Amino acid sequence: MPTSKAGHGYLRKALNSRGEVLIIAVEARALLQSQMDRIKATPSAMIHLGQAMMSALLLQALTDPSENDKVQCEWLVKGDFGHLYAEAMGVGRVRGTLGNAQAGAELLGKDLGPGLLQVRRHHAGTLATGMIESTQRVSTDLVEFLEKSEQRLCGTNLSVKVEWDEAKAQAGYALPFQVKSAHGFL
Repeated sequence: MPTSKAGHGYLRKALNSRGEVLIIAVEARALLQSQMDRIKATPSAMIHLGQAMMSALLLQALTDPSENDKVQCEWLVKGDFGHLYAEAMGVGRVRGTLGNAQAGAELLGKDLGPGLLQVRRHHAGTLATGMIESTQRVSTDLVEFLEKSEQRLCGTNLSVKVEWDEAKAQAGYALPFQVKSAHGFL
């Protein structure tokens, strides 16, 4: 079972004995915490960004990527969070951002907004681009993209939980939150 480090998390692939079912799992709590601190994202924004970053990692893991391969996922949406971008490079490296990283607490649980998801794959020296209408939810978009653009039947779950961090609050942090958990599978 190949494993690749993503921050202090993991990315694992497993195939059943008949080679019929592939399962890819990612744990990215530390990676997303680092990104949250870096761009000073609020919990409502970080949930979408975290799911997008894990989506890019999962898509990249569908192939056996080389160091030069990458997957770029871009949500071009008209919503309170702005455009959302995540890119997985090589084996287990990822980065991402979104237009409104400081989205207010009132937006917690709100969808991305209408628009498009565009996925660009750079693999083995070729470029392929696919685009679908966004369902306004990252995990549903991942399934829709794979089914419509790549004709792959799949299921997914992406979960990012962000909680209040009393120690950070006492220390005077402007955004005293921590990523409690970040898991995904495809």
